[in-house]
Amino acid sequence: MSILRFSQLALVAGLLCLAGCGGIPGLKLDFSGSDHVSDAALEAAARRELTEYQSHPSDATLADAAYSMEQALQQQGFAHAHVDFRMLAPVGGLQHASFHITEGPRVYLGSLHFPGAHHFSEDKLRGAMQAAGIGYFQLQKPPYRETDLERAAESIESLYLLDGYYRVKIAPPTVTFNASGATAYAVMPISEGRYYTISAVAYDFDLSDSGMSRRDFATVLAQQDITGQAYYARLPSFTQSRIQSWLADRGHLNGEVTSRVQIDDATGSVVVSFTIVAGPVFVMRHLVITGNQHTHSSFITKSIGLTPGKPISQDSVDAGLLALSRSGAFTTVRWKPTPATSQGTDRPTDVEVTVQEAKAKTIDFEVGYGSYEELRAGIRYQDRNLFGVGRYLEIHPTVSMKGYALNGRVRDNYLLGHTNTLELSSGYMYREQPTYNLYLIQATLSIEHRFNHMLSMRGGYTYESEKATDNQAPILGIDGSSYIPAPRLFDTIRYDRRDSPIEPTRGFLGTAGIAYSSKYLGSELDFLEYTATASQFFPLSAKAVLGLNATYDTRQLLDSAETLPVQERLFLGGENSVRSYREMMLSPADDTGALIGGLTAAMANAELRLQVAGSVYIAFFYDIGEVNTETWRLDGTVGQAIGTGLRYQLPVGPVRFDLAYNPQRSPLTTHGYMGQVAVGFSF
Repeated sequence: MSILRFSQLALVAGLLCLAGCGGIPGLKLDFSGSDHVSDAALEAAARRELTEYQSHPSDATLADAAYSMEQALQQQGFAHAHVDFRMLAPVGGLQHASFHITEGPRVYLGSLHFPGAHHFSEDKLRGAMQAAGIGYFQLQKPPYRETDLERAAESIESLYLLDGYYRVKIAPPTVTFNASGATAYAVMPISEGRYYTISAVAYDFDLSDSGMSRRDFATVLAQQDITGQAYYARLPSFTQSRIQSWLADRGHLNGEVTSRVQIDDATGSVVVSFTIVAGPVFVMRHLVITGNQHTHSSFITKSIGLTPGKPISQDSVDAGLLALSRSGAFTTVRWKPTPATSQGTDRPTDVEVTVQEAKAKTIDFEVGYGSYEELRAGIRYQDRNLFGVGRYLEIHPTVSMKGYALNGRVRDNYLLGHTNTLELSSGYMYREQPTYNLYLIQATLSIEHRFNHMLSMRGGYTYESEKATDNQAPILGIDGSSYIPAPRLFDTIRYDRRDSPIEPTRGFLGTAGIAYSSKYLGSELDFLEYTATASQFFPLSAKAVLGLNATYDTRQLLDSAETLPVQERLFLGGENSVRSYREMMLSPADDTGALIGGLTAAMANAELRLQVAGSVYIAFFYDIGEVNTETWRLDGTVGQAIGTGLRYQLPVGPVRFDLAYNPQRSPLTTHGYMGQVAVGFSF
């Protein structure tokens, strides 16, 4: 029972915290003079010092608190800010202190110049200045902060060093102010020095007991040749690391590569010498596995991928250890090679793999609330080490006020290689949709390939059999009251550069997919589906994030199809869609006013999320969506939502309440305002 989610309770707790959380127990504080930075922000900046003052009151502790407040003011651009403090007599048993803030003008950086800079333009150097503006949208020029200039100096120094200016000196900036003190003028002198290049590279080999000759290194040394490159201090280290990795991947686990550098300041030339000690080849003899009480040794052996009689490849071992760690079956995985002899070129070696098994089986209870489904609950059973071979099993029954479902899946991360995942899922669902009742039987076999940690592709075959009963708007020529088989082939590519999948504050997520349903696959429906989504997140300040999202979905009828049944048609509206409409209520209607869905749906969302206090956020959003009865068309039924919301952040995502206004009243919308309650962000 590792997860308990209850949306309403968490929302109430968030509201209570917003109303009453904050402050330091046993301490009374008075603030005066601050017009732009809130008392709460100043108190938060000095919370550690004020907590110490509450238990050990002293002038020194208050002075530290005042200094922390001044730092917070300076981060907001009040470069001349000063905070005075006084110890006061206790009030009602509470320690008492007052702070008077002299903000002064908010100072903006008027100019930044770099005398002595010739190699880079001043515009290029100013680009190293990462200074956030004031306000959620950063519409003003950046304020003046000493810390921004200090970071800029470090970035500029790195820029020069990586481009061969080994002796560059960046002087501390000199700052002057105009008469009002509201504009700062900064000058950062630069002494570029000479440009340094690597004029020659030399190699010294120790190949005793290695069985190698210098000729064996010809290819790798040609690939790692740095002659003529701009010199910077870390370049030789990078090169020696790559050569050492090359040795380790060929069984030379004790191989060592060191470097030394000779710099001629008069000419700017650098000679780099590498010493390569190859060492013997460690050859796999026996694999010893310890710590596995529930996991089969054969599974660990196959994952490590070492072959008896072959050199031990460091790259192969690292990939195997990573795969074992990713399985979720182990908390730690370690390996240790032990040579059986200390003599000879090829040394038989025993490898010991030690694992610590994680708790494989868990049961999670889930309780939540949604605006359409209302109260919902589920039980999730997981086994992360199925049959002791690192496979994943999940069984997940759920129930809500609108239906019930039973889903299960088995996942294999190893059968098709470390970068591929094979998954089989199946399930049954009954759900009361707004205009019909859906019955769905589903099974999917898929393969996901990970190109890297950002890019992946997933494709496979899905079998679906579905029916719709009590349909308020029957589609002409379609009988959906009996089960209709609708299997399809699908493929989706996904690119994810978000900083967090649960609470993203920056980055991009994009997907594009295609699905094909045809009688050749056993389907009674004949169509192609094209989908695309794109989401971008922009951090506007430390407590503000702007999220933009767009989705597009269209279904193209093929030769044998006249239309699609209602359960395969597209609708919008609901807590994760256009939020001024109830679930699936943004849709074209027939002559009687019944909603029939469409073949094309497009939607765009913009949401500004602002942190208020701790885990409490507010949001302002705009949604627009459109559903058309034709393929590829974007001139159908349009709906919009303008609204605000409250979020309380949990480890699994936010509990949120959204209140949306519909600016275009129509026969489809009986209310101008709509409230939505859900768990998780809308996108």
